[in-house]
Amino acid sequence: MKCWDITSSENIDYNLGITVNVQTESYVVADLEGTNALTIQEIYYNYPELVNQYCQKQSNDTTVFIDPTNQKILTKANEILDSVETSNSFLVAKELFIWLKEETTYERHTGNNDVQTSVYTLNSKSGDCDDLSFLYIALCRAIGIPARFIRGFLVEKNTATPHAWLEIFVGGGIGNQGWIPIECAGTADTVEKEIHQNFGLEGADHLRLFKDDGSNESLTISLSGLSYKLYSPSRDVSAKSYVQVTSYNVIESKELDISDSNIRSYQ
Repeated sequence: MKCWDITSSENIDYNLGITVNVQTESYVVADLEGTNALTIQEIYYNYPELVNQYCQKQSNDTTVFIDPTNQKILTKANEILDSVETSNSFLVAKELFIWLKEETTYERHTGNNDVQTSVYTLNSKSGDCDDLSFLYIALCRAIGIPARFIRGFLVEKNTATPHAWLEIFVGGGIGNQGWIPIECAGTADTVEKEIHQNFGLEGADHLRLFKDDGSNESLTISLSGLSYKLYSPSRDVSAKSYVQVTSYNVIESKELDISDSNIRSYQ
């Protein structure tokens, strides 16, 4: 958090911000067969602290946004778990992802920017990146797969758009110490493409700024926008967030390659 204390009796426009230089790269979980991933039971017994931290409800002061205890979410998650006939956390999570892509659609909000609860998105079957991520997180948590919210920007050339995605924990040394990224707001024309492009793959255009710690305080921070405090009732402040991207440069570009055995790599 960065704070500025401004005292002035004049009408002035201020541009306040933080300048950073960032270099990112893509990473991909190559094997889609769940090799080395832990079972849900193994996660429960070997990582109880992660289960306790990332399998609970999360809310702000008024609303439960991620609710793995909701009966509809529990029923749907267990229905999908039973259909897979395995407890491999990676494969179960992939089936949850397939259901999400088959049964929901990505839609930006019109008229308001309020984030939907996981239960609302389950019922409406549509939502933006925040909404779909909350629903998927709730489904994973409902059956004991730790999941956490990621917020940042989607960067394309000189434009940075606020964005949200998530990570799930499958262990086994896969991904980043057992955590793998999931992008729920993809718009590919087939589920197969969604799996290859957005399940266990994070492009360099995803700029991370926030990683959820599973607490209500963490969720509240992730949902908060620009805030300010007025010390004089006679003053008026109009505040708007902005992002500027300069000197955008692609250092290296490769194509995503998918082998006959469904192994993904950059070529």
